[in-house]
Amino acid sequence: MMFLLKNSRYSLVLFLVFSMISASMLSATGNVHAATGPGGLNYSGGLTWNSSTGTLTFTGTGSIQGFYYDVPTTVKKVVIKSNVTVTGAFKFYGNATIEGENQNTSVIYGTPEQKYTQNRGLNPWEHNAIALMSNATLNVKNLKTLNPRGYHISGYGSATVIHADRVSLIDDRGGDQNNSDGFIGSNGSSIKNSFIKTGDDSIKLYRNMTIENVEIHMLRNGAPIQFGWNDDDNQNVTATITGLKVVGKSPNNYYNLAVFTWLNNNNTSTKNITISDVDIQVPGAKLFQLNPSGGTANITMTGATIQTGTYGVKNTKGTISINGSTQQKNNY
Repeated sequence: MMFLLKNSRYSLVLFLVFSMISASMLSATGNVHAATGPGGLNYSGGLTWNSSTGTLTFTGTGSIQGFYYDVPTTVKKVVIKSNVTVTGAFKFYGNATIEGENQNTSVIYGTPEQKYTQNRGLNPWEHNAIALMSNATLNVKNLKTLNPRGYHISGYGSATVIHADRVSLIDDRGGDQNNSDGFIGSNGSSIKNSFIKTGDDSIKLYRNMTIENVEIHMLRNGAPIQFGWNDDDNQNVTATITGLKVVGKSPNNYYNLAVFTWLNNNNTSTKNITISDVDIQVPGAKLFQLNPSGGTANITMTGATIQTGTYGVKNTKGTISINGSTQQKNNY
């Protein structure tokens, strides 16, 4: 018994020594392993916070308590590790980066419920997976947003600049009108090297923006490129698109909107869009649905391979040129 007691005391001493060393190391590096984070974050999975670099890392799968995380400006970078799914949503209020380690397995998840915002009478643009709430710059990299309650990524301020690179914006829960619009940002925003397959408009081209190497799978509901729904979208736009691929994925080849859609009949703005290296294969859809007779759409496409059901509707002023031709054809 005496031998066991001595060894127990010895083990206890060693345990306390190693605990103190570990705590000292964590304090020195600024890392704290906990289920709580800055700004009142409570998370059911693994989490680390490095206060010296302002880096918050989600290390294990879990859920954000209350679903929405108002990210404080002390957080400069949010990291989601590989094979980690975070159920919740992020609202940023200052310059920051949110990035994953893997475009397919670093996931921000919303809900399996169809029409989540419609069922509750909510505005979908207030329930984004990732939102920039103040005039700032947000970088979104190398992650997936899956089945958000509302939109995937958006910033609606006058200078909410969002740069998305290597992101996958997916809605695979089925149904129609999930209001899961893909990407929108203010002047100077960009989306590159990304994949979108969602249940509403894929990219809202409401401001001057750059789109590069983006593949869109067009479902029954929503337009791959949307120029405007409402009066507040009545803004002149100059945009460059390079390397756009659109593939139709509606099982019965039925689509409610065109590949390039401008719905608001009252818009009087001008859209100057330059597109190169475009491949559009949506046999059942219209290529264009440009409604506003008071608006102007100048669209130039080069290096285009196109197969759609019809050319569609062009009520706007302006010139549409595809591979040097202004003929209204649906195959190029």
